[in-house]
Amino acid sequence: MSESQKPLCYDAIGSIIESMSINKRVEIYLKCPTIRKLERRVPLYIEHLEFDDYRIKLDDFEYKVLHLNVEQGIQDINTFGTECVEMDSVLTPGDIDFAYYITKIWMQSCLVLRPDGTYRYGDEIEGDQGPRDHWTQVTITTPAGKTFQRTPYDRPLFHAMKHLGTLFFANRESPIKVGFLDIKTGVTIRLPVDVKFKVNHILVNFIMSYYAYLTEQILDPESIPFKRVTYSNLEDLDHSYVRNAKEHVYDDNCQIRPSLEPLGEHRNLIIIVRENPTTLHHYLSIVHSWVENGKEIGCRLQMECPLEITRDAMFNTLQNEYPQEEVNTKWECVGCVFAEPKWEVQYCYRITYGNSESRSVRGRNSEETEMLKEY
Repeated sequence: MSESQKPLCYDAIGSIIESMSINKRVEIYLKCPTIRKLERRVPLYIEHLEFDDYRIKLDDFEYKVLHLNVEQGIQDINTFGTECVEMDSVLTPGDIDFAYYITKIWMQSCLVLRPDGTYRYGDEIEGDQGPRDHWTQVTITTPAGKTFQRTPYDRPLFHAMKHLGTLFFANRESPIKVGFLDIKTGVTIRLPVDVKFKVNHILVNFIMSYYAYLTEQILDPESIPFKRVTYSNLEDLDHSYVRNAKEHVYDDNCQIRPSLEPLGEHRNLIIIVRENPTTLHHYLSIVHSWVENGKEIGCRLQMECPLEITRDAMFNTLQNEYPQEEVNTKWECVGCVFAEPKWEVQYCYRITYGNSESRSVRGRNSEETEMLKEY
């Protein structure tokens, strides 16, 4: 074997693996048993990790599990061949149930009292034959398209989710680094025992204290304080996750919040307003009241525009509402977000008002930033 044909050394293989995405690493893990231990030893970084109902998203790859019959995909089925929701409440070691109360309410709403005093689910057919030709399907969605993997449906779907969680996260020798962690409301995540995530940014759509309690077993202590926390309950403002974060983002979720007063003085806060015609002037008036009362504004207020509202229309609204000199001199820390209609996807960039010499404009990349500066 010539010098150029020598196989890579152990350390070199590890360096190559570390530069790969998790999806490529899993593919190699399955195809090359001889380097499985090395793959688990090399630190793993995931930019975007999302858990949803029978779905895991790892960066730009999505893995979704469903039961497939002849016509459509549903969740688990029982011996009557009908959907069976009680399987969602079955937990195995390592699982975290964010859906307990939601699942319980849903199950109770489906129960129907039989004449003999027992209960059945509303769509069960007494004495019907068992399921026929049913499959468990995993749909893998990538930027290149979709692929499908099927096996006969012989056990509840949570076993498939547990298999995926184990395949991705089990036996890692160091905490898995995550840029952004999004756990959807009302889901049960299936994880191996002792997995740890070191997270920079969390998105919380429910009560922060409940979230902190449930995630305590999977968050690496070095995650706290977080670099960024996004939340939508004003009651969470004093929670340690929010209070100690380097930056926290309050997302109003399209709701009018008249009590934004306590938010104005937080210097590490961004307020995101999901703009619509009824809320734009409402939030502008709140910020204007902060300015008129001589308060030192520490937060940034971001307003998200629907695509049909142009950038010029937003500027005209601001200029008509408040004198330009007032905006320049007093709104030093207040920003607004605009959506550009000509882009295929809605993206909001931020313009922070200060004096004209130090105005800050930021786009998705350097090319867009330069384009916006010329506007």
